Amino acid sequence: MVIWMVLGANGKTICHCGAIEDAIALCQMVPGRSYRKMLRLAPEIIDVTAIVTGELPGNLGLPGRGVPIEGDTQERLPEGVGVPLGAVVGVPLG
Repeated sequence: MVIWMVLGANGKTICHCGAIEDAIALCQMVPGRSYRKMLRLAPEIIDVTAIVTGELPGNLGLPGRGVPIEGDTQERLPEGVGVPLGAVVGVPLG
């Protein structure tokens, strides 16, 4: 994998680019900048599989999926007393 490193006039790294065109464009923006080719090794790829059990081990004792939680209701404030709980500005509740 090739990465292009853009350096400032002082030699410090400005950024890394995946395309040489981007590195050249950044160098043209400010006089004194330069770019260098940098080789990176591709990361090791690991194949994994997942087993869906429906709930994580830490969820023991919590209600299952789709079971309403006691006291979990949407409440509204009395008329003229601020914004309703959970309201999003510009989206009507209903």
